[in-house]
Amino acid sequence: MKRTLLLTACLAASLASYAQVYSTSFEAPEFVPGALEGQAGWQTTGSVNPAWVVSGDRSSTGTRSLRWSDGNGGAALTAWTSAHPVFNNPTQEIQAGFKLFISNSTSDSRRFGFDVSYNTNSRSRLVIATDGRVHANTSTASGILSQVALLPTPAMQRWISVDLNINFLTRAVIATVDGVQVALPNLGVGTDRIEDLGLHVAYLAPITGDSGLAYFDDYRVAAVPEPASMALLALGAVVANRRRKKR
Repeated sequence: MKRTLLLTACLAASLASYAQVYSTSFEAPEFVPGALEGQAGWQTTGSVNPAWVVSGDRSSTGTRSLRWSDGNGGAALTAWTSAHPVFNNPTQEIQAGFKLFISNSTSDSRRFGFDVSYNTNSRSRLVIATDGRVHANTSTASGILSQVALLPTPAMQRWISVDLNINFLTRAVIATVDGVQVALPNLGVGTDRIEDLGLHVAYLAPITGDSGLAYFDDYRVAAVPEPASMALLALGAVVANRRRKKR
């Protein structure tokens, strides 16, 4: 009995070490209403005049979300966190995503999405315009964006699902926006982990008087274990189960 309990405890510890998942919906008690900067390890650009605010205005789940507005921040373009092992350890694959709501008061020059920073100073960046156009960077070494897709309906006044799969073995980076799949530039040599996955805002030729308002919710990043590691864990679970049955 003691051996079974010990083995079960070891398996639980192993599973915990491989279950590298970070997720948040910006809810209490981890987050409080107000400027995001400094909350739960999150950082933002433009922290003096915060454009990134934990808000109860609207939410996809729960009662809060993360609001971006340039009404009091200007060029505060990115919010990110690196305060979790999922952002530091090499892995086979990253699965990530969030929900996005773009207000119909938003100008076309404001676009919203993600910016992934890798250990090789490269990046994957994608943003969505109010009319449903999707733009992404042309290479992981460049921040220049070009149109890569068009959503079936405008991206306003509704929650949109943005999902991302980064495979460090095949080097492929695939985003799915509102059900539309987009292939981003492949990863370069030496890229084996993400440093952060930032929620991002892009300006396109801003015009005086333009403004933007959007909300982000249900942010998640998960590291997928290597097949060999999963096989060992599965084998351990089988052995533990057989021992319990014999007793």
